[in-house]
Amino acid sequence: MGSETVKAINAELTQNCIKLIEKPWEAGLLHRNVFALVWDLQCKSIPEDQQESLWTQTLQWVQKEMRAFKPCLLVARTPTLNCAASWAMENAGFHLMECYLELEHRLEQIASPMSESVIRPFFQDEIPKLESIARESFRHSRFHMDSQITPDEASLTRSEWVKNACLGRAEIVLVAEVKAQPVGFVIGMRKTSRGEALGKLDLIAVHPDYRNRKLGYDLTVTFLEYCRSQKYRLVRVGTQAHNIPSLRMYEKAGFLMNETFYSFHKHLI
Repeated sequence: MGSETVKAINAELTQNCIKLIEKPWEAGLLHRNVFALVWDLQCKSIPEDQQESLWTQTLQWVQKEMRAFKPCLLVARTPTLNCAASWAMENAGFHLMECYLELEHRLEQIASPMSESVIRPFFQDEIPKLESIARESFRHSRFHMDSQITPDEASLTRSEWVKNACLGRAEIVLVAEVKAQPVGFVIGMRKTSRGEALGKLDLIAVHPDYRNRKLGYDLTVTFLEYCRSQKYRLVRVGTQAHNIPSLRMYEKAGFLMNETFYSFHKHLI
């Protein structure tokens, strides 16, 4: 019944340039149904002066149709320049969780590491340690900013993320080693854009006890070197506008701003 309902909703949404996508991974961790609302940015069928009103009505209609899925979390990410979409989200009762920044590095010049730390591929028996680092290291994600998601649930999304990366989801996982123990990690992915391979810095963390030692920076530039060795065209990374330490680190490593988005949540209970 659930999948048929989603298909029926999407059949109605197609003409309005929106699609509803089930998010089973998040649902399993957060113990509620999770769906993403995704805008088709190439859709030109709606005149600009009608977009906000139409999307507001559409989002309100979606919430009524989702009653069979309660409790439910609806999430959406809209470009900051798409004012009509952002206003529609707020008109429909969605709450702004973050301003998400996407940065790019062209790999033309890569800085050297700033410390003598050991950066190496992870070992399988280190996965529990990396999960622990992830649970203790994140405070700025949209899940952590959502008051209706517990801190333990939010942290679980990060620890499961790194575990899945180590079990094969990621192309590469590097760790920063201190005294023969991993104290930080970076997860790297291979993506394709317009037929060209590029790298994605998917997740990075350093245990709170080992910050201010340039380990995050060294993990970042080591991953950049790896991407250049793979002949990637560029590397992308995303972070929150309020995560000032990460922004400073990425900019120091040579990343430049590419795109900006707003992330919204709405809980249906």
